[in-house]
Amino acid sequence: MNTLLSRRWIATLISLGIIVAVLGTVRFLAPPPRSAVGKQQEQTPPPDPRIIVPTEHAALGTVHHALPGRDVQIAFLSDTPLETIRGRSNQTHGYVVLAPDLTPQAGAWHVPVAELRTGLSTRDEHLQRDEWLDAAAHPFIRFDLDRVIDAEPVDDPAASRTGARTISCTLIGTIQIKGTSRELIVPNATITTLPADASATAAVAGELAALRARFEIHLADFGVAHRMIATDENDRGKVSPIIAIELTLIHATVPPEDQPGSPIAGNPTLAGRR
Repeated sequence: MNTLLSRRWIATLISLGIIVAVLGTVRFLAPPPRSAVGKQQEQTPPPDPRIIVPTEHAALGTVHHALPGRDVQIAFLSDTPLETIRGRSNQTHGYVVLAPDLTPQAGAWHVPVAELRTGLSTRDEHLQRDEWLDAAAHPFIRFDLDRVIDAEPVDDPAASRTGARTISCTLIGTIQIKGTSRELIVPNATITTLPADASATAAVAGELAALRARFEIHLADFGVAHRMIATDENDRGKVSPIIAIELTLIHATVPPEDQPGSPIAGNPTLAGRR
């Protein structure tokens, strides 16, 4: 009798185990509740990198749009006795409005922090953290042009052949990094324009305008503080407190989305050139 009862208990336990296993499998395979799906798919979309040209700025002259996704537009350098870090980005968006004499009348540019490249992916990720540039809260480094002084033409021996025109000037504007805005004065900037290439094989459509400049950024001015930043020339920090910046921004009167082989239109060759 006891043996029979024991067998029945064993059979019952086995049956319950099978039921529990089946229910667990069904639960695993079944789609999650609607609320859980929403949480899984809830991701913050990347901010729109485009800068819309205000109507009042467009009325000041000829608008030239920055062309992201092509060659290096921004190069930056951190140099300390312990480490030299060279970075770059080709994802600058923005515009400059030029008067007939090439003097800039207005302009604005920004570069996504997430698009800064240093040659080391883990370091790129560190740059985006809140203790560095805080890409989540402040996704762009931005410069707005306020005024221009000391504008004067620059002689170009090849101008008669190429049609190029160049001026030098001092740019004065506001730069914003990590939510902090500071005045930035950029002396000895140059702007060179080239007439549009009318050939069917032209790589870029529209009149070109190249803005070239060099300047420095003091990280402390923008609240960037980290134990890896050197405090003086004898400090063993790996990051310089002063970052050297070099710009080569190519613009065109035809906006980037209308350019031949536009990376914005999904051209993988140009989009991948970083």
